[in-house]
Amino acid sequence: MTSMDPAYIGDSIFFVTITVSTVIRVLARIICSNNHTMEAELWCTNCEQSYCSKCFEQVHELPALKKQNHESIPVHHKPLEPALCDEHHRQKLEFWCNNCQKLVCNRCVILKHRDSSLHEIVEIDTAASHKAQLLEALCENIQSSLNECTKPFADNTDDSIQTVTRTFESIHTMITNREKELVREIREIQIKTKKLVNQHTIEMANLQELLNKHCKELKDMTSKNDTTTLLKVHEGLTQDLTKLMQRIIGVKLPIQTRYQIKGIDELEEKISNVFQTVRAIVQDDGIS
Repeated sequence: MTSMDPAYIGDSIFFVTITVSTVIRVLARIICSNNHTMEAELWCTNCEQSYCSKCFEQVHELPALKKQNHESIPVHHKPLEPALCDEHHRQKLEFWCNNCQKLVCNRCVILKHRDSSLHEIVEIDTAASHKAQLLEALCENIQSSLNECTKPFADNTDDSIQTVTRTFESIHTMITNREKELVREIREIQIKTKKLVNQHTIEMANLQELLNKHCKELKDMTSKNDTTTLLKVHEGLTQDLTKLMQRIIGVKLPIQTRYQIKGIDELEEKISNVFQTVRAIVQDDGIS
């Protein structure tokens, strides 16, 4: 198996993370009602308007408003506004077309989506709930795969070294140098194996971090009941999660490394003949 380049893994995770974050940030951006060049920070519960900090202070300096003690809350805590149809102004987007995979209003349904054989129309709450369930199931499936890929790894390095040591102690000085050579070979194999296992662990950790980010974005949308944003980004988020799942499926678990000290059993009896045949080799080389 060829190990995945850590730089490639990092670039891929960075690209997916930036893409999803950018989409959600753009969709969630709220403009100041008083200054359309500024992003809103506060929501006035009395005026029912969004303001940047500066405009909120300026607007409420007016004597008539100042006496009313208008209260503000963070703009992202304000009540959700109904999404409006781009084609039919002032019409609320209250439905979802499963065939077209888009939000539609009453007029859209009547004018363009009334053929039930071609357009399956459902309410947006129903559609959003279904999409959320699919995404949550996908996240759970990916988490399960990640759990399988991050199980602890073990080898029999210490047992092999002890076997070598016990055998060479019994034949004293004659094979002391050879014993040291064998231990060194095993250590070199161990270092190589640990390096590959560490790379695998880092890869799994990066994938876990990316999954956690997607799950958090999904949880944020569902906890706020932000059905509009969820439906707008669900296709891209589904694609990102599907690609993540495919990457995880493509990762093969490193096979446990075990050592075979060739000829060790015959060493004492046939030391003169088999001395040069003793080798430390990898029995199951599952990591490459």
